[in-house]
Amino acid sequence: METGKDLPCILVQEIGGSFGVMEEHVDYLEERFTLITMKELKEKKEQVADKIVCIFNWANKPDVDKELLECLPQLKVIASAGAGVDHLNLKMISSYGVKVANTPNAVTNSTADLAMTLLLVSARSFLEGHKIAMSPDTEHFHANWVSRGDITGNTVGIIGMGKIGYKIAQRAKAFEMKILYHNRHQRIRTCHHCTEDFYRIQMPDRRPVVDQDALVEALQVGEIKAAALDVTYPEPLP
Repeated sequence: METGKDLPCILVQEIGGSFGVMEEHVDYLEERFTLITMKELKEKKEQVADKIVCIFNWANKPDVDKELLECLPQLKVIASAGAGVDHLNLKMISSYGVKVANTPNAVTNSTADLAMTLLLVSARSFLEGHKIAMSPDTEHFHANWVSRGDITGNTVGIIGMGKIGYKIAQRAKAFEMKILYHNRHQRIRTCHHCTEDFYRIQMPDRRPVVDQDALVEALQVGEIKAAALDVTYPEPLP
C-alpha cells in the first residue's frame, strides 16, 4: 500500500496472482485510489480498516462475509467486476447500508462470441479434427470423420433471452438459423418452429444448470451428438 492521503481507499484481495487485481490495471487504479490488500488489512487492521470505503471484488474475491463487513465502518460500496452477483449475500450487505455495483454489459459481446465459437467448434468437431491432423499416426484424412453437420439454416435453442442470449440470437441470425428461446417474458413477436433434428441449446448462467451425469449418458447413447461447455461443476473436473 502506498499512501495517497487524498485518494479513497479500496480493498482488494491481492495484486496479481489467481484472484488478485490484474497487474496491468494497477497503474490506472492507483491514479484514483489507494489500494489496500487483504494481507495489509490483516497486518494493519487498526491503521487502515476505517479508511476503506470500497471493496473491489475481482474474480469473486475477497470473500465478503459478516466479519469483514463489521471491521470496515466506513465501507460504502462493493464494486464487483462482472455481471453476476450471486457470490454476494445482497441481503446481508444491504443491512450494513452498503451498496453493490456490478458491470452487467462488460462481457456481453465476448460471452456471446464464445457461445457461437463453442457452437461452431462442436458442430464441426474442430478439436477432434485438430487431434487427427496433429497425430503422427495420421496417414490420410477424411472430412466425414469429424463433421457433425452445418449450423447454417438449422435451429438454435436459447434458454434465457437476457442480454447475452439476445446477442447470441443476433449472431445466430447471421448463420440463417431459426431461433427458439425460453424466457420469463416474450422478447420478440415471432418465433420460428423447430423442424430440423439438429439444434443446440445455450445456457448463459453462473450456476449449475446441467445434470452432468445425465449429459454424459445422453452423449454415450447418442441422444445428444455433442456438448461444448463454458463452465463445468466442479472446476476443474476430477
